[in-house]
Amino acid sequence: RRALAVDPKHVATLYNYGSLLEGVRQNFSGAEEMYQRVLEVDPVHMSTLSNYGGLLHTVSRDYEAAEGMYKRALDKDGNSTATLCNYGLLMQTVRADFGAAQGL
Repeated sequence: RRALAVDPKHVATLYNYGSLLEGVRQNFSGAEEMYQRVLEVDPVHMSTLSNYGGLLHTVSRDYEAAEGMYKRALDKDGNSTATLCNYGLLMQTVRADFGAAQGL
């Protein structure tokens, strides 16, 4: 928090704090806020797009928003293994679109 007080738009700090809130503290609303702040500063921050998509997919169950994040991430890096796997999982388990999942 002190680092963000010094520079509230520091992307790495925002992202890392969001990851901490999500993974360690299980503070999902706080993580979402940090991820949103990262994307306000850097709309194509790859790790944030992928992780935020995962949060929206698995925690919030906002599948439309999750798919949007995954697509934005893949627009930036179409070879992101983590994003491809997570998006494929969404396509398979939520959309029941096995062909699309396999195509990823």
